[in-house]
Amino acid sequence: MARSDFHCGVFNRDSCDGGAGRSDIRDCAANSELQPLNPVNNLQQLFSLAGLSRVLRTLLPTSLMLYLAIRLLSQEAPLVLHSSRLGPHAALATMGRLWFTMAWQCGLVFLVWAGVDYLLQWQSFERSLRMTKQEVRQENKDNEGSPQVKGRLRRLRRELLRKALNKEVQRATAVVTNPTHYA
Repeated sequence: MARSDFHCGVFNRDSCDGGAGRSDIRDCAANSELQPLNPVNNLQQLFSLAGLSRVLRTLLPTSLMLYLAIRLLSQEAPLVLHSSRLGPHAALATMGRLWFTMAWQCGLVFLVWAGVDYLLQWQSFERSLRMTKQEVRQENKDNEGSPQVKGRLRRLRRELLRKALNKEVQRATAVVTNPTHYA
């Protein structure tokens, strides 16, 4: 995130002049975070894959609730239109019943969508925790050492073993070998 310096002039009375009243304007640089005001960055965030995902996650339950509201009003349209002819208590009871029906349907949509969104967020989080192949290689190299170093250590161990074996052969009175390669 880039920071920009915001320059402001500060008018100070200099106290070193013995109170003679000399004033000066000093330039100060105040670090200001102007990134949120940049419309290009905000448009890039909106039209990115993550931004599209956020918009779709908002539009899906909203459109479903809008569909439920339109369906309820179309089914109950004659009742709503004739409610003006009813008394105030009957009209209020009718509208209350319609609002209650709409509220529990929207609540059910929110509840189902919360479960779906939780699963999607959990899956995204788990996927973000996975290591790339390069990260796995680097971790193996850090934990077990690089393959070149391991190969060099193996070669040095074999040489030390061979030298120790040669010393033992020189001191031995008899050497027994596996004669299968003669057969």
